[in-house]
Amino acid sequence: MPVFLLFVFVVFAEIATFVAVGRAIGVLATLALVALAMIGGLVLVRVLGLDALRRAEESMARGESPAGAVFDAAAVVFAGILLAVPGFLSDIMALCLLLRPLRRWIGGMMWRRLQRSPDIRVWTTSRGETVVEGEYVEVHEPGAPGARTLPPREPGDRTR
Repeated sequence: MPVFLLFVFVVFAEIATFVAVGRAIGVLATLALVALAMIGGLVLVRVLGLDALRRAEESMARGESPAGAVFDAAAVVFAGILLAVPGFLSDIMALCLLLRPLRRWIGGMMWRRLQRSPDIRVWTTSRGETVVEGEYVEVHEPGAPGARTLPPREPGDRTR
């Protein structure tokens, strides 16, 4: 329920911002700004997103963890999507995500939270490699080769 309320609040805030900007600079200028932000978002996703993915590939080729570069790529793509969505508040959030120091800070916060998770263990090897241990469930489409039907999971069952 709180996510729904947040969504409703953001939509209303975007509409109020549209009205305020439209009154201040006019309807055509407002629509032009929205169109410019949408085009800019698409260009940014293409240029910066591909650059971040290239850095991830380079770090993997050097034998380093690509986690930082992958997070940068995901943040840039998300920022591009926010720019493509009509709205000035979403554009402000997107521009904040495009600032590399802010992206690094957010990524560091998320990494520290991941390390504190009770289901995931993170450590560094003697060669400086980061290892993340956790559980996963492999999901197959019903009827696909190798697919099997599992019995219902019992409470407290951690064998899968």
